[in-house]
Amino acid sequence: MDGYKIYMSTDSGSTWSQLAGSNILSYSAVAMSSDGTVIVAATKNGYIYYSSDSGLSWGPLTAGGSRTWTDVAISSSGTVISAGASTSVYTSTDSGASWSSKSIGANVLGIAMKGTGDVIFATRRAGLYRSVNSGTSFTEITNTDYNSDVDVSYDGDDIALTRDYRSDEFEFSTNGGLTFTRLSLGKRMGPVAISADGTHVTMAVLNGGQLWSTTNMGSVTPTARGPSLNWQSIDMSEDGSIQTAVASCACNDSGGIYVSTDSGATWMKTL
Repeated sequence: MDGYKIYMSTDSGSTWSQLAGSNILSYSAVAMSSDGTVIVAATKNGYIYYSSDSGLSWGPLTAGGSRTWTDVAISSSGTVISAGASTSVYTSTDSGASWSSKSIGANVLGIAMKGTGDVIFATRRAGLYRSVNSGTSFTEITNTDYNSDVDVSYDGDDIALTRDYRSDEFEFSTNGGLTFTRLSLGKRMGPVAISADGTHVTMAVLNGGQLWSTTNMGSVTPTARGPSLNWQSIDMSEDGSIQTAVASCACNDSGGIYVSTDSGATWMKTL
């Protein structure tokens, strides 16, 4: 995803091809079912777009409305979709045919979802919220401010939360959000991704910083890896061994898609 196009790789990031019909809009986020069949792409000012054939064809989910979407998440099966826009979290439990919304306050930023789709996490500038009923209601579970992004493991127990602040910039939970541990890394953190098993975490320093990774969340403090770029998004495979990150061209001419095949230790630009 480069803002106006969506690219897909079927060989762990070695090669990429632009998905048909994905070059007419400005995208903010993309998410995929566990088998890669269902893909949803949120736009910065429009609809969420849906593909059920691994990106060969696309259509707008008009029932969700045209909005300024900030993030989108999807369940492992591809049937539950949740996205943030303005003050609310919008959720569909029928592959986008119908939607419900729940306001949690201003500046909804990051959305993450348990693999089964029943537990959803949403962060706004101040506060992290959790739903245990597929978006019907949300409860604030931590009131930290300056939040940036959130991601969650498949079982919903391990949560990674980043903050745009120069102290306590990373928080993690290993019990579904009952308690959190804070780490001060001395950097303002942005996008974050966690592996399905909850062990691997990679996050990005905002505004031209490096990627920081750990292969044992809770025991090993993240360390700086990769080039210093304007990172926009991070994702990884189920076991965290293969990771991908998208950088814009704001800092220099090295923007593009980067892939790591060694759990975030080294990174290579592939597109």
